[in-house]
This record gives sequence, structure tokens and C-alpha cells, in this order.
Amino acid sequence: MNILEKIVALKKKSLKVSKEKIPLKKLIVECEKRKKPSSFRNAISLPNELSIIAEMKKQSPSAGLLVKDYSPVQIGKRYEACGARALSILTEENFFLGSPDHLKKVAESVNLPILRKDFIIDPYQIYESLVLGADAILLIISILTTSNYLKLIQLSKELQLDALVEVHTEEELKIALKGDPNLIGINNRDLKNLSCDLKTTFKLKKKIPKGITTVSESGIKSVEDINKLKSAGIQAALIGETLLKKEKKEQILSSLVKAGL
Repeated sequence: MNILEKIVALKKKSLKVSKEKIPLKKLIVECEKRKKPSSFRNAISLPNELSIIAEMKKQSPSAGLLVKDYSPVQIGKRYEACGARALSILTEENFFLGSPDHLKKVAESVNLPILRKDFIIDPYQIYESLVLGADAILLIISILTTSNYLKLIQLSKELQLDALVEVHTEEELKIALKGDPNLIGINNRDLKNLSCDLKTTFKLKKKIPKGITTVSESGIKSVEDINKLKSAGIQAALIGETLLKKEKKEQILSSLVKAGL
């Protein structure tokens, strides 16, 4: 069993607990109280600009512990002050040490649109994301059947939650396009073995129809990388470990934001 399979297996178990704790009917009622989500896509689809989506997570399977004293609200406020166009927040508990509560607290504290970064496999999680304050969700093609993916993206559209549909291969991209997405995330990291190659973005970008906002994810470390992505017509870059692992985080983020302008 690879790392991705382990994550999904545990997610299925935790979902059962969540559904017992808060039934779906109750979640749907809570959704009706939520104001309309902000447009995540509009925030990162600015003309002649590569927008930065700044990600926060305490740890990752590829890098280990990233932040010892993890304060999502403080990090979110710093990211906002440095010019990030949107935020991505890990809520997966076992491998990333995230929490749904992290998203909820950050949503109450910043004015940027927020992507819920998790392993979404069930409609329950989409309703939950809306209640927590997310403006967008991640749908990872490699962990979904085609029929389940189509069901989940349709629900996200009905709830007016943007869906960032993540692909790593040309075959996954073909499946993603069946759902008529307006956001495609190209993950440069192979989630099965955690290897990373920025060339994945340049290869798959050529296959994405015009009109779809394209986001490059993982392995983006420098102003040079941002310049290459911008030249290739990428609209946004999702950056996490580069901002969390190093000192002078604010200076690094500010320089990447400036490079994208």
C-alpha cells in the first residue's frame, strides 16, 4: 500500500466517525446559513499576472515536520499582508497534522478566498467544507473513480464552491475535463512515490483548453520558477513548503508575489 492509499484508507475511517458525530442532514441545514463563497477562481485569474496561492500545513509526508509552533491564523495573516491572492489550508489530520478547525479559524480572520486541501472522496466533505468557510475544494483525480468525480464536481457547482481539479498525468487530465472544470491544478509531485518534477506542468499545460485557469502545484521554489511558469501561461502557483521551511518567509513570499506581477 503506497502513501496515497494509506491516506485514503484512513480518510474513509474518519469519515464514518464524522458522519456519526454530525449527520449529513444537519450539515445541509448549516450550509443554508453560510454566505455565498468568494470566487477563488476570480481571485487567482488576473490578466497578465501569475497569482500566488500560499499554503499552510504543519507537516507533509515528503518533508516531515515543517512548523513546530503552528499557528494557522498568524500564518494566514502574514500571507495576506505579503500579497498572496488566496490561501490553501491542509485539513488532513494523520499525515499533515491538519484540522478542519484550522480552516474555520483562518476563514474568520482573513479576507482572502480559501482552498480546503484535503482528500475529498464523499459529498459529505463538500458540505462540510462550505460550513467551515472554504471557498474552494480540491478534487484529486487519482483517488476518485470517474463517476464519483463527476458527482462531486457537480455538487460543488451547485453549492457555488470552486473545485480545483488536480491531475498529474495526461490520462488523469482527460478524466478531469469530462467534468467541465474551470480550474485545473497540475501537481508536479507524484503522490504515489512523492517524486517531484516541474516539467510536469509544462507538459500538461499544452493539453488544457483555453478558458480553464491553470494552477501549478509543488516544487516551486524560486523567482526563476515563477518566471518560467508565467512565460508558459500558468495563471497561479500553489506554494507551501518553500514558504514554511525557510527563514525570512515574508521576504520569500513577497519576492515570489512580485515576480508574478
